[in-house]
Amino acid sequence: MAIKNEITILTRAEQANLYSPPIFSIEEQRLYFSLNDAELAVFRSIRLRAHRCYFVAILGYFKSKPVILDIAYSQVSKDLMFISKELLGGKGLRPFTPSQKQKDRLYAKVLDLAGYHKWDESQHFNSLFDHLVQVGNAWLEPRYLFDTAIEFLTSHSIAIPRYTVLQRLISRAMQQVRKDLAHQLNQLTSPELHVFLDSITAIDDGLSLNQLRGGAKSLTVPELKKELALYHQLAPWRTQINGVIDGLNLSLKNRQHFGELINYYGSKLKRFKRAQQHLWLLCHLTERIQLALERLTDGFIYHIRKQQEAANTFAQQAVFLSWQSAADNVTKAAELLHLFVDENIDDNQPFSVVRQQALKVMNDRDIQTLCLYLKKQKRTVEEYQWQHYDEQCNLLEQLLRQVFLCLECEAGKGSEAVVAQLQQMQTEIAFGGPLKTMDTSLIPKKHLPWLVKQDNVNPQRYEWLLYRQLTSRLNGRIYLPNVTKYRALEDDLIPQTSQDTLLASSTLDRLKQPAELLLQEKQHRLESALKDVALHIDEGDNRNVIMKNRTGTRWRLPTKSATSLVNNPFFKRMQPVGIADVLRYVERETGFMKCLTHVLPIQKQGFTHQDDLLAILIANATHRGVYGMAQISDRSYEHLSTVQANYIRPETLHDASDVINNAVAALPIFRHYHIQEDQLHASADGQKFETHLETFKTRYSSKYFGTNKGITAMTLVANHSALNARIIGSNEHESHYIYDLLQSNSSEIKPDVLSTDTHGVNHVNFALLDLCGYSFAPRYAQFSSVINDLF
Repeated sequence: MAIKNEITILTRAEQANLYSPPIFSIEEQRLYFSLNDAELAVFRSIRLRAHRCYFVAILGYFKSKPVILDIAYSQVSKDLMFISKELLGGKGLRPFTPSQKQKDRLYAKVLDLAGYHKWDESQHFNSLFDHLVQVGNAWLEPRYLFDTAIEFLTSHSIAIPRYTVLQRLISRAMQQVRKDLAHQLNQLTSPELHVFLDSITAIDDGLSLNQLRGGAKSLTVPELKKELALYHQLAPWRTQINGVIDGLNLSLKNRQHFGELINYYGSKLKRFKRAQQHLWLLCHLTERIQLALERLTDGFIYHIRKQQEAANTFAQQAVFLSWQSAADNVTKAAELLHLFVDENIDDNQPFSVVRQQALKVMNDRDIQTLCLYLKKQKRTVEEYQWQHYDEQCNLLEQLLRQVFLCLECEAGKGSEAVVAQLQQMQTEIAFGGPLKTMDTSLIPKKHLPWLVKQDNVNPQRYEWLLYRQLTSRLNGRIYLPNVTKYRALEDDLIPQTSQDTLLASSTLDRLKQPAELLLQEKQHRLESALKDVALHIDEGDNRNVIMKNRTGTRWRLPTKSATSLVNNPFFKRMQPVGIADVLRYVERETGFMKCLTHVLPIQKQGFTHQDDLLAILIANATHRGVYGMAQISDRSYEHLSTVQANYIRPETLHDASDVINNAVAALPIFRHYHIQEDQLHASADGQKFETHLETFKTRYSSKYFGTNKGITAMTLVANHSALNARIIGSNEHESHYIYDLLQSNSSEIKPDVLSTDTHGVNHVNFALLDLCGYSFAPRYAQFSSVINDLF
């Protein structure tokens, strides 16, 4: 039974699952209730037949999960009858209930055989408490601490104690972490910063919580100006905020967790203690400053590339129009030539007078274009491109230049000169003066005629050129250390000074292993595997590789001929069922709708709007939306949109999905979908969806959306169950989110192997997933093009 005034960690169903005897299939009964020689000796030493059966039962349950269970005969009668029949034979077993002393003696034998110790408060509390406090400094989340406690107990061969013990222990550990953080916070925060943080939660004028949670909604110029204004309000406090956060030594996960609480509690933030408010606000402001810089950087890149495309389009059209205009002006060439033979023009007149007469026929630029046309030449595209940039003064001055001043650039290999010029340009722009220092060696030869005239560099065009070079080099040649997406890999690594301490506390054995030994082991396994694979191919055992020539240098994969697929007759007997009826059945079996809670805790829960919620779920899942559902149902749009706003949120959908996935995983048929018997194989992939709303995630992609915008939905799937999902921009690389999908999977379905397509592969994922205990098995569309680089 859980303690009511303590923190809630597990749901009632999860508590029952952990502290109730497992339900074994026949195969599992034979596996867990079979005895080795040592266990058989203890079994025979027990005098009573009933106690023998009880001993085998609790031994099998303990092998399944190391928990001391308090079980009644009615809960395990089937298992006891199976044990009586298989191990003792003959007659059955009468109902019985061992006394507490008898249970303790039998469990003592089980613990001795398993090499475990019973939980002892005096011996084990302090060590586990200290470990939880240490882990809590990395991530102060109850469920994560609970899982950490289970791992600690398992690694130290200690049986899992009662839920109330762990509940109280984790609650005390979290209180201790918060107390330590509050004490450090008071020492590190200046009085001025305290006043600034108090002003955010006040209802007075100035920066408010609504402004922090708002900001730009898209990449348009007005929206980016909002984000820029917000950043300018936070920038003066940035150094102090970062100093406090660094002094608290908070992990990235805790910073994100505390920062998200601001969005979760919103106006209810004042209910908490001042120190807690300030801690959450500091973490939120740190994340908000990073988000503002990321949005501004994305906006900067977006508009630079947009202007490049617009300049190309403008130039192509201008070249065509100028050529067409020159063709139309050919007849006027006769008037220009006539000026040279006109007898009315005095030979003693200055040429400037004749020129003025010529310019009355055609302007200077048209004459130059006509000359090029007569020589069968055209104006260059580059000339018109730079003309387009000359017309974008407002965008340059009002947005791009202001965003550029917010960026901090670091040089990668080969970009030292560019970064030095960018930093010098920032200094000169910040002082309000024109560009004076312009390194002409950075100007490509093809652009020199349009940027340099008579040894004078056009400062505005030079500025555009550097912005273009900056955006093109953010692929690893120039870094932005304050923007997570564009900083160097080294900035994400843990400092060398704290690595030893963290490695010692880690439960990942691969991380503790010296890198040299790990690489040697990997290399040995790789060489052995390559030899085995080559041998199987040479001997013809591997039918998945077909040699294309006798030398054995070219090969291909087998192709299957198109055959007609026949459904299993079993499916013909299944009657079609409406999706709403399916969801109602799932609700009866799992109760997932209890997770769809009202945004205000005092309101009634989601089961009072079950039909409305079903309609909303189906509407959004089928891309119809609540407006479309209102058109074909008896529910009004206003009613459905209100219910959706109150009950449908990412966190409630995530919890409901976990409940369904956990129920699916508990079904006996679930393991029959495994591709490999002993491993759960998952896959992650991105699916493109066109959108109508402008957000920071929406991007153009002619390949997928034509002339429209869209997003990518990354999904983690195992045995047809969707475990996790994340929305990313269609311009982002899917491989950057593979690890996050696995680690943030909160369901009980834990994959062992992960496959992706080529988009899920990068230079880090192989090592990162391997160190964390996952097997990474990507599938390449053109395997022959990457095999040499892989091995």
